[in-house]
Amino acid sequence: MSDHPEIERSADMGGGASIGGEASGPRLVHKEGVAYVEGCDVPIWRLEMVRRAGRNPASLMKVFPTLTPAALDLAAAYARQHREEIEAMIRERGPVAVPLEDEGDDDEAAIRDDLDEVFEEFGEVFRRLAQ
Repeated sequence: MSDHPEIERSADMGGGASIGGEASGPRLVHKEGVAYVEGCDVPIWRLEMVRRAGRNPASLMKVFPTLTPAALDLAAAYARQHREEIEAMIRERGPVAVPLEDEGDDDEAAIRDDLDEVFEEFGEVFRRLAQ
């Protein structure tokens, strides 16, 4: 068992990791030092950034059909257990802050609806950009 109770590494999985040590479930892989859920071209740090922004799992799975609830659970477990790594990647590679003078009044419900429409319409583009 690894030092992370939810994520176990297994030699027979080629260095990948699965949640709770289940070899049949989704696995973690690292590409050039960045963690991914196997079969999904979106890095875990980006999934975590989108989760923090309030996107629900259903909209993520609609945009990225290779994601499953179990894969999202694995990504969330990894993000919790590697908080410093994820925070550093979000700071380094994530969106740039908007200056306060450019901020306006936000209607959260309208913003979420607009984002859902954008994800629906341009899902394929987002998948390709994430690669």
